[in-house]
Amino acid sequence: MPDPATLRDSTQIVIAAAVLEGFRDDLDERFTLTFFEMDVGDRGTEGAAGDGATSGDGATPGDGATPEYVRIIGSPVEIKAASEFLSRQGVSVR
Repeated sequence: MPDPATLRDSTQIVIAAAVLEGFRDDLDERFTLTFFEMDVGDRGTEGAAGDGATSGDGATPGDGATPEYVRIIGSPVEIKAASEFLSRQGVSVR
């Protein structure tokens, strides 16, 4: 039985929203990903559907606040490719 943490790590990237700013559009164009915006208090929890989840539409969380982190969710293949893309751009991804 696979370890849940390993599966989670292979299907998501959590990155500071400020770091992602210049790369989000490129990621959205090149890969099939979902962007889930969250604040520091949300970092370890799952939000309900509609609580900041976006699929490339550039929307921000419902209260209009700027998110502190973005969880990028996708298939293991897409996450690996997105991680490699970000690394080539000089963004440290774990």
